[in-house]
Amino acid sequence: MSGLILSMLLLTQMAGGPDMPFRGYMGILKNDRVAAEIGLTPEQKKKIEDIDYNYSRKIVDLRAEVQKKNLELNHMISSDNFSKSELESLLYDIGKLEAQVKLNRILQVTEIKKVLTNEQVEKVRQYMRNEVKERHKRFKVENQPK
Repeated sequence: MSGLILSMLLLTQMAGGPDMPFRGYMGILKNDRVAAEIGLTPEQKKKIEDIDYNYSRKIVDLRAEVQKKNLELNHMISSDNFSKSELESLLYDIGKLEAQVKLNRILQVTEIKKVLTNEQVEKVRQYMRNEVKERHKRFKVENQPK
């Protein structure tokens, strides 16, 4: 089990970070202009909204658990009265919860892709690539020495 969790964490890190692609996917599909450009039907929009709602509820609960565990971790560390095994156990729990968040994001996007046609999926990917390029350009311009 821990090997699976570790593999998922590494995979999502290599894919560009924990949530960036997933947030981007939903952000794009919720944009009315983009939805029209890729040809989302009202039925597709409804299915996507339902999928997003169901997964978002799960993810909110998981993130709340991560926050509680992080509070517990901070409390434990500040007390200076903990064992290595207690610390490892708590860190493992946090990692497991974070992996569950990422797993749900992956499942969410996978389920949403099933609602889209192959052409729509490709249009979304292209739109995301363009967005990343634009942000990268803006970042370079904003951070040039004056």
